[in-house]
Amino acid sequence: MVHFILSFFDINTLKKWFFRFLPFIILIYFQIFFAVNDERVVVISFIPFLIFSIAGLNKILSSFPYKGFSLIFINSVFYLVV
Repeated sequence: MVHFILSFFDINTLKKWFFRFLPFIILIYFQIFFAVNDERVVVISFIPFLIFSIAGLNKILSSFPYKGFSLIFINSVFYLVV
């Protein structure tokens, strides 16, 4: 849920890349109708949302005075999450 919310903070990246990832996301969610292991299929569609959330988090953290903080923070948080 957090990744979905973070993806809306950088609208420019979302507008640029969303329609490129849209066929991939639609294909993944249509596979749920035919797949036995739904969890594995849905996890594959997490990749575009992760990219969008990194862009949104980078947009939020770029407002801090120390510019290197965003890179350190993003790497450490996503390392701990994954």
